[in-house]
Amino acid sequence: MANTTTPVEQEESRDELIISKQELVDIHKDLHRTLREAVEEIVLPLKTQFNDFMQELRDTAKKAQDNAETCATLQKEVSKLQNSETDTNLRLLALENRWRQHNLKFRGFEEGVEENKDLALFMDKVLREARLKGKLTFKENKIIVLLDLSTETLEKRKSLKLFSAKLYAANIRFRWSPASDIVVYKNGAQHLAYDFSSGKDLLKICGIPITPEEELLDQK
Repeated sequence: MANTTTPVEQEESRDELIISKQELVDIHKDLHRTLREAVEEIVLPLKTQFNDFMQELRDTAKKAQDNAETCATLQKEVSKLQNSETDTNLRLLALENRWRQHNLKFRGFEEGVEENKDLALFMDKVLREARLKGKLTFKENKIIVLLDLSTETLEKRKSLKLFSAKLYAANIRFRWSPASDIVVYKNGAQHLAYDFSSGKDLLKICGIPITPEEELLDQK
């Protein structure tokens, strides 16, 4: 099929395909603006979500800090209460021991032997018989006289038995305080043993050695 297009028409067709420099610049600007708007449309919600997330994170961090400060304050208060409770218990124990210090416990009597009897007259009779016999008995049963100590005091003295026994063996005079601490006066100063560590220090002051085996007792 023959080409019927005239040279003039072909020239006009080529002119229509040619784009000027200004048109290219305008197209570039339009494309850049379109892309920017598209990106902003996508990024803006993400940016808003990110800012909201960061704000929530800051709020959470602030709450965590406030909670940590509150916990620290509560821990201090609990520590104060525990120390106060310990001090109060020691004071109560000391008061109880002062109240009990003039009491005696007699072990060896049959259960209910003093019932329906005047206790003072009953004990007076027992003690008068003991002075005559030279020993304290009741119906041939040996009577043991003990100090009237609380359970807490007995446990405290038991925990310090190693040190009281060593002091006794070394003929070093000591006494028990109302709080059941070992009290020794040496070189014009008062020294106390209230736990294993202070007990070792007291023996050292008194010049009493402690064996390696006895050292291990602190770890049990």
